Amino acid sequence: MRNSEIEKLSACRLETSIGPLFLESTETALVSVRFGAEPAGSSSRDEPLNAACRTVSGTMSAVSGPEPLRLAAQEIAAWLAGEIDQFSVPLDPRGTPFQMAVWAEVRKIGRGETRTYGQIARVLGNPNACRAVGSAVGKNPLPLIIPCHRVVGASGPGGFSGGMRIKRRLCELEGIRLS
Repeated sequence: MRNSEIEKLSACRLETSIGPLFLESTETALVSVRFGAEPAGSSSRDEPLNAACRTVSGTMSAVSGPEPLRLAAQEIAAWLAGEIDQFSVPLDPRGTPFQMAVWAEVRKIGRGETRTYGQIARVLGNPNACRAVGSAVGKNPLPLIIPCHRVVGASGPGGFSGGMRIKRRLCELEGIRLS
């Protein structure tokens, strides 16, 4: 929580070509993207949702709620359609300083590119932190937006919070071939 106040979260369930996504935002920033259908009130942040979870498909302008929620829905649809490469929605990922550093490096990976856990560990100045990087990547609260599907193992595709079928599909959309 910020400023010792309970933040209100708004949420929507977004139907996409890769399956349903559950988005949460404050009035100022997107805080969570999760794969699969989740009911309203299931926030991982133990904070109340101020809007009922709504299923939205088709035109993303149908999303109601704060601007970050609407913008995220529009940008995710455009990204999946190959119309944009980067997201501009304001983000508020919350994690440890190490997790935040890992997520910042993951955001630098361009569409169609990959990095290994080891490469990220080396960039962060600790080449022995491959597993810690993997753990931080696995706790990414904003997959797609912070493109953790682009992070792979040295000898294979690695894992993914949305499951390997979705990781493969996201990589395929970007022209990335996973072994």
